[in-house]
Amino acid sequence: MRIGFLDFSVTFMTRIVGLFMVLGTQSCLAWVLGPEGRGAYAVCLIFSMMLTLVFLLGCESASIYFVAAKHFTLSEGAVYVSIYSLLASILAMTVGLLLLQGDFEFLSKATHSQFLVAILTIPFGIFSTVFLRLFVAVRDIACYSTVSIAGAVGNLLFTLIFVGMFKGGVEGALFANISSETVIIVLCFYFFRTRFQLGWTRPNLNGMKKILVYGSKYYVGKISNQANAQMGTMIMAFFSNQAEIGMFSVAMRLMAQVLVIPDSLNKVLSPRIAGDPDGRRDLVAECFRLAGISCGILLLVIAILAHPIVTILFSPAFLPAVPLIQVLAVGMTLRCGSKMLEPYFLGTNRPGYASLSVALGAVVNILLLYLLLPRIGMMGAAIGVLGSHLASLLILCLAFKKFSGTGLIRLFAPRTSDLSQVADSIRSIGRFFCEKSQPKEEKNRL
Repeated sequence: MRIGFLDFSVTFMTRIVGLFMVLGTQSCLAWVLGPEGRGAYAVCLIFSMMLTLVFLLGCESASIYFVAAKHFTLSEGAVYVSIYSLLASILAMTVGLLLLQGDFEFLSKATHSQFLVAILTIPFGIFSTVFLRLFVAVRDIACYSTVSIAGAVGNLLFTLIFVGMFKGGVEGALFANISSETVIIVLCFYFFRTRFQLGWTRPNLNGMKKILVYGSKYYVGKISNQANAQMGTMIMAFFSNQAEIGMFSVAMRLMAQVLVIPDSLNKVLSPRIAGDPDGRRDLVAECFRLAGISCGILLLVIAILAHPIVTILFSPAFLPAVPLIQVLAVGMTLRCGSKMLEPYFLGTNRPGYASLSVALGAVVNILLLYLLLPRIGMMGAAIGVLGSHLASLLILCLAFKKFSGTGLIRLFAPRTSDLSQVADSIRSIGRFFCEKSQPKEEKNRL
């Protein structure tokens, strides 16, 4: 079965380029800021991210679904998501400024000026993310790839300038994010106008309501999903010092790069699932196996070579993060599997099950952190991540079995056809580099 391997290949190569840019950025931050500065930077990012998630209400995911399912035009989806993004930005920034007036232990892990810049990043982060995802909804992988690479390259360059050259510290790193996200927003508007003739469409209450209802179903899952990934760092911000926070955040950021594989598959799967009443269950199961096998092998290699990787990329000061990386390798393998099942529930209008899985994972994460963090420190946070991803995957697998009729053995057991899909992917990547153009009908063929 073909799964749009040309689209996957382009997306995958884009994410690989982005991965190297991200690693370059993280390496610069680690070497220049050190564990303590990297910890303050991580706390600032979590602060802005959680404010964004609380007030965006999952409406960006709703817009993607309705555009991909052709219930809304691109112009309609862009207008609705822009309205919600603007409201979310205003509310998030206002609440963020009010929180800075309080006396919380969390706020002691970075300076007041650093948190102010973190609040300033909120609207740029929201709009760059939601506009970029609209390309996925209309299956324009070329635009998505171009803008993604431009943003990743820009972030590395701006980080080298603001942090490396001008010694801007944590504030410089945050301004680098703002600059790269501005580049993404500008490029998105350019491609929307030139390729899709994006224009203003008057919003109506019915469309706004549809977005809000769908978003509210996935709201808990959206928050839990992102919070779960950062839960260890958030809890550590109350009980650990900046150096430990920095080491754990670096370990998490390194291991998260492996998600390039399921994320690339998701960009291809999501619009196809949304356009099919059956949810492409066989396709989802196949991608689940492919992502699990490939990510598991890659994470095993990283776990074995963790010591030299950390020494070279992040400096010897971060070597205490090596055991964390080895534990997180198992958790991220489970997470890769979960990410391949989530599009099925989002694309078949069952976002509540995706919410339930990540909410349960977040609860497990918090319980393990509460029990283990005071006793074994950073390792307790890593075990919490492992436990949360295991719980989430279990819920998703059982729900997928219930609605798709696909047994767990059939879902997990590798097939010889899986290897042929890998070969097809490799050939598609080769064609991507060897051919300057590809017929449109082949791009859209599954």
